[in-house]
Amino acid sequence: MGQMSGICITIQATIRDNYILDFGKHMSPGGGSPLAGYFLFKDDGTGRAKDLLWATDSSKFNGHDSHVPGPGGDWIISDTYVIDGFQYLFMYHRPTKLFVPLAKLKSTAEGDFLRVDLHPRFSRDGRIVTIDATHEGLGRQVYVIDISHILNHPPNRHASVR
Repeated sequence: MGQMSGICITIQATIRDNYILDFGKHMSPGGGSPLAGYFLFKDDGTGRAKDLLWATDSSKFNGHDSHVPGPGGDWIISDTYVIDGFQYLFMYHRPTKLFVPLAKLKSTAEGDFLRVDLHPRFSRDGRIVTIDATHEGLGRQVYVIDISHILNHPPNRHASVR
């Protein structure tokens, strides 16, 4: 973990060739005090965030973020550390700024030292996600989630809810 003058970098992922997605505490692109959240940086030598995707409480929502492979860089996936006994897996659709929950899993690992993080990983085409989890009480297991339907039918901010 890197740190300098109130800025903290924790988890990074590369988006395309010249952008970096980072969960950490950084100066907001608009200025002001450092915020915890998911930031997008451009590899332009400034070291400044270009976009704050969403701010969050770093003590609860720090996770392992990654760009979902595919055209446009529209999707981000992330997990959380244990929050009140549960770990969460979600996707974020950048064009609509909407979240798509994928899982809420009971953490059965004992204590923080033996915690099992979900660590979402992708198939080469980005349509299958695997995670590590302990929610069934069987120790660390690998689970497979097909996200094809979500990618093929992204959320529409203006669609009516029925």
